[in-house]
Parts: sequence; C-alpha cells; structure tokens
Amino acid sequence: TFALLRHGQAVRGPSIAVRQKLGVMPDLSHGPDSVDWMGVPMRRDERVCGAIVVQSYDTPGSYADEDRALLGYVAQHILTALDRKHAHVDLERRIEARTHELQRANRELQAEILERKRAEKLQRALFRIAELAITSESLGRFYADVHAVVDELIYARNFYIALLSDDGESLDFPYSIDERDPVRRSRKLTDGLTEHVLSIRRPLLADRAKLNELGLQGKVHEYGPHAYSWLGVPLHRDEEVVGVIAVQSYSPDVSFSPHDQNLLTFVAHNIGNGLARQRAQQNLRAAHDELERRVDVRTHELAEANAKLLAQMGERLRAEQRLTHQATHDGLTGLPNRPHLLDRLAASIERARHGDGQEFAVLFLDLDRFKLVNDSIGHAAGDEMLVEVSRRITAAVRGNDVVSRLGGDEFAIL
Repeated sequence: TFALLRHGQAVRGPSIAVRQKLGVMPDLSHGPDSVDWMGVPMRRDERVCGAIVVQSYDTPGSYADEDRALLGYVAQHILTALDRKHAHVDLERRIEARTHELQRANRELQAEILERKRAEKLQRALFRIAELAITSESLGRFYADVHAVVDELIYARNFYIALLSDDGESLDFPYSIDERDPVRRSRKLTDGLTEHVLSIRRPLLADRAKLNELGLQGKVHEYGPHAYSWLGVPLHRDEEVVGVIAVQSYSPDVSFSPHDQNLLTFVAHNIGNGLARQRAQQNLRAAHDELERRVDVRTHELAEANAKLLAQMGERLRAEQRLTHQATHDGLTGLPNRPHLLDRLAASIERARHGDGQEFAVLFLDLDRFKLVNDSIGHAAGDEMLVEVSRRITAAVRGNDVVSRLGGDEFAIL
C-alpha cells in the first residue's frame, strides 16, 4: 500500500504482479498473497493523501476496469467525506479551545468585576465611616452605624467594640451585639481573646480547633459562649492600640477567611480614625456647650444689670421730672407758678413782636377776704379753698390757656 501511495496510480492484479510492478520485495509480515488485488489512490489538489485497497484470495480476475473506475469514484467521495469529518473535528476542537478561552476570560472578567465591586463596596463603606465620624450625634449612634456598615461587608451578626480604659487597667465595651451574650460588662484585663489581640498587636483569625489549641497552651481563656469562628483586629489611634473590634460565629456553617481578616483590618483602621474624630467632635461639642452655658450665665447677669440700670435711669428720670415740675408749679394747687407764667408770657410777647398775628391777654385776680378765712377757720380750710378755686378757674378757661398761682390768693390767666 505504501508503494501504491508513492506510485500515485491505480494498480490491479495478483499480489505477485503488483509487487513486481511497484518494485516491492516479498515480505511474509505483510500477510498472505491474494489472487486479485486492486488499489486506487485518493488525491487532494493533485497530491496523493491516501488509498483504498480491495483484494480477493480465492477468485482470480475478480476486478475489472469498471471496478477500478468505480473504486476511484468512491475513493474521491470517501476523501471528501474524510475531509469534511476532519474539518468538523478540527472545527469542534477549535470551538472547544475557543470556548475554554472564553470561559477562562469570562472567569477572569467575573473575578475582576467581583473584585471591583468589592473595592467599590469597601470604598463606599470607608466614605460612610468617615461621614459618620462627623455627622453622628453621639458615640453610641456612631458605633451602631459602624456595625451596620461592617455587616454589609462581612458576617457581623455577633459584633462588639472593646476599648481600653484611660488608665489602661480594664476593658470597656461601649457597643456589643451578640446572639448568645447580649450584655458585655466592663472588666479588668485578663487572658481573654480580646486581651490577646491587644497584647500581640495584630489580628487574630481562629477556628474552633485553633481556639482549643490556644486554650490548651494557656494563652487565652474564652469568656462567655464558645464560638466556632472568631476574628478580632486591633483599633489604633495615633499608632497606639486602644481597643479591639471583633466578630464571631456560633454556627459551623459560617467561618471567617483571610479575606475577611484583611477587610476588617482595613475597616478597623478607618474606624480608629473615625473614633478619634468622633471623640474630638464630642469634646468640641462639650466645650461648645460649656461656652454656651457660660454665655447664658453672663447674658443673664448682664440682663439683670441692664434691668437694674434701666430701673435706676427710670427712677432718676422720674425724679428729674418731679423736680422740674416742682420748680415750675405750685406745690399746693399744682398750677404753674410765677416763673412758669413769666416764661410763657415772654414767649407770647416774642411771637407778637414777630407779627405772627396771635393775640394774647393777661388777667390778674385775687380772692376777697381770704385773710378772714384763714383767721376765722384756719389755714387748712384756706388751703382747701385755694385748691377749689384753682380747679374752678382751670375748668372755666380753654385747654391752651395758662392758669398760674402767683402766690397767696393771687392768680393770673394767660
């Protein structure tokens, strides 16, 4: 057959004749000889790429020229079918390779998208924490809002914040949410997991097996319900560890990963900065409130001083008015006295000199036998008579006329 491929032409006849024609030496490993053998090459673009061979072991002259032509025709169709099959297989191989490439690219893209979403989510969380540090009304509200932010990033159903006391001798738990340990009270520093994080100054990620190992080594003692997975990271303020933020899981279905540790560590750094800003904000509000209180006290004192001053000014004004009235009016009858009348008279004369056309008159009058009244029934009765006379004279004149007591029982009307 290999010789046929090199020969490139159809060959027909007994095996011996075919070998002689193709120049092939007998070889028993090629199998027994046939009495009739026919081979037709398959060509693709004038190039031999294969052959179809049929042979007979018991009937000489089994193949004629027509059979050779038919076999050649079949050979070309078989080659075409083989080419199509090879093309199909090659296409499937390329499609599969391309599919694998697309799947790999898709996985990479999905991973990139997921990582970008995580980064965006983390960035939003950090912005939110920074915003809360400024806008939260109190530290308690800040802690609760920070818990909500952390819960969006990792499993944080059981979450607490522990802070060192000012003297560094105890732990305070200003915020704690836990399914099994709802109240965490302040305690002296011991050998708990929180204190362990404070001592090693780095995050601690531990599953149940590692927690048991730490307990057997005497490094930590677990207080409260035992967790299946525990993650705690230190809180820093000005490069100093001031507390711990921790999450834990009581379910074997929820375990924290190194990715969660990195995430919580990064968030804790910003929470520490937020705590510093929140404390500064709280101190500023306290100072502002104290200033407001002092201002209110001082304002109240000034208001009282102003009220007293106004009262004194009013009393002084009233006294001045009384003195002015007493200087220009008669003490007994309340009528204008002689100086007042003279001032009004001088003003009237001045207007007359300027020719404004306003005329005026002066009427003088006194009481007859007034001395007899004083001598007979007393000065008190005389005084009452003068007051009554003053009232009657005033009632008898116009509102802009001036009734004046000149002295004794003498009166004048301008």
